[in-house]
Amino acid sequence: MRLSSLLVGAASAALLAGCASTANIETDPVVVDTPPLQTESEEPSVTLTTPVAKRELTTIEQVGRTRVDPYHWMKDENWHQDREFTQLDIIAAIKATLPLSRTMTEQVTALRD
Repeated sequence: MRLSSLLVGAASAALLAGCASTANIETDPVVVDTPPLQTESEEPSVTLTTPVAKRELTTIEQVGRTRVDPYHWMKDENWHQDREFTQLDIIAAIKATLPLSRTMTEQVTALRD
């Protein structure tokens, strides 16, 4: 019992130390910008490329930090209220990834079924 109390206390102290306030620290916005993935299949004649979604830089401020998200437009603002309504450009971007997804997973279809 004493050992478990000691471990809980040590874990709590470590957690509190990690949550130190950084409100006065100035940081530059974080830009998340990854290049499109290009994957070659086992057959050298077939090259798969990911569809490139449009990028609209949006600056977001949360919990005292600023970040730039180029794909924020893909988050439909009212998806919690009405999941049937989704913007057409979001649907088109998701559907554009389906052929790549199906090609990449066709080898494991037998394992899944």
